[in-house]
Amino acid sequence: MVRAAREEAAPISAATKAGPHGAMLWWGGLGCGAMVVLSPGSAVLLTTLMVPVALFALIPEDGGAGRVAKAASLFGLAASVHPLLVFWSHGTTLSAAIMLVRQPLILATSWVSILAGWFTSEAATLAVRLCSDIAAAGTRRSLAAAIVTLEEEWGPLPPRA
Repeated sequence: MVRAAREEAAPISAATKAGPHGAMLWWGGLGCGAMVVLSPGSAVLLTTLMVPVALFALIPEDGGAGRVAKAASLFGLAASVHPLLVFWSHGTTLSAAIMLVRQPLILATSWVSILAGWFTSEAATLAVRLCSDIAAAGTRRSLAAAIVTLEEEWGPLPPRA
């Protein structure tokens, strides 16, 4: 009864409903909005170079917390360093950003590096699973050998009831 009164009296903010990552999402949106206002050319260039990361973020995952999108964004940001340096050296105008975006080699390099990040993330997951399966099989063999040794020493185990 007291809990129901508290829930009705205290309004819940949007950040509280979103969970622990709600504030970070809000700050990220604020940063993107500031970048669009202060440097629209940089925003156009980075948005175009990072389109595949947005697609990866839309895919639901089993592993949790967007690990594939994080790995892909790391690789994509690394590939975006050179285009951003070229953009800043040619002047930070919107026409310079569009000129860079229209070059297929720049887009291909960025997008292929994002795919490499995706592949690396998936390959690492498979490698970890394979290593843990190999370790479990080794443990299983050593336990089976220990059971055989104990049965030879003490006799067979009694049947389970």
